Amino acid sequence: MLKNIEDMLLPEQITPTDINNSLKQLLMSVNNKTAKPSSDHHESDVHDNELRKLNETIQVVRKEKQIRHSIQSQESDIKGILTDFMKSVSEQILELKYELKEQVKKTSAQMEELKGAFSQILAFF
Repeated sequence: MLKNIEDMLLPEQITPTDINNSLKQLLMSVNNKTAKPSSDHHESDVHDNELRKLNETIQVVRKEKQIRHSIQSQESDIKGILTDFMKSVSEQILELKYELKEQVKKTSAQMEELKGAFSQILAFF
């Protein structure tokens, strides 16, 4: 029975329903065995070991879920940080483009003034 439970608890196949069903089956099996008077303590020890292993497996699954949740939370935080960073960089790029356009306009105006000055100088000669 424990082998069936362990097979169901493979990392990619486990669901809470599987765990609940396995626990129900195991508890029903244990209840059926304890309801019958039995002088075989070995059978009781086997069930105790199965319960212990099942509890250990459940603890491992819970830890795995906690780790997955923690990783997802960290990934979400990192995505938020990267999004904020990219937004900041985009804003700075737009600001620099605007400043560059203004500088080009000033330079163009200065060049027009120089052309006018050269035209006047050449007109004297």
